[in-house]
Amino acid sequence: MPNVDRTSRETVAAEMRRFLARETSAFEFDDALFAIESDDPTVKNIIQRLWFHYDDLKDHTVALTKPEWNYFHRLLLILESDRHIKVRIT
Repeated sequence: MPNVDRTSRETVAAEMRRFLARETSAFEFDDALFAIESDDPTVKNIIQRLWFHYDDLKDHTVALTKPEWNYFHRLLLILESDRHIKVRIT
C-alpha cells in the first residue's frame, strides 16, 4: 500500500477550500496545485482530476456546476482520510 503524504494532502485540501471560497483565482489555484510535489499517488491523481474543472488560460474565480461542487467535496473527503484512489486501466 502506498504511503499517505499527510502534509501534501492537507495542502491540496487547503488550496481547494480557498478556491471554493473565492479567495484565489484559477491561475493562483493552478500555480499552487502544480507546485506540490508528492509521492502519494492519490495526491497526484486528485491534482490531475481538478485540472479539468477550471480554466488555466483565462483567469476566473470558482465557477462550478452543482455536480462539480459536490465532486470537489468528495475529493476533500478522500484527502482528509488515509485512503487511496484506485485507478483501473481497462
